[in-house]
Amino acid sequence: MPHTPNIIEASMPKTIIPIIPVAAALRLVLAALGAWSTVAFAVAALAAVVSGTYLLASAVTGARHR
Repeated sequence: MPHTPNIIEASMPKTIIPIIPVAAALRLVLAALGAWSTVAFAVAALAAVVSGTYLLASAVTGARHR
């Protein structure tokens, strides 16, 4: 009995296999961007804390211009 493809099999393109590595690569790129944004957020938060501490200390002790 010969195999007759159903509508889904007939409509699926033959290029479905190369899509899987592309999707995996895209996922890795998105994960790297997510990690980078986390690192960038941590650096920005640290810079905000340091500059805030400096501004608060200079406001309390006064600017030391000689």
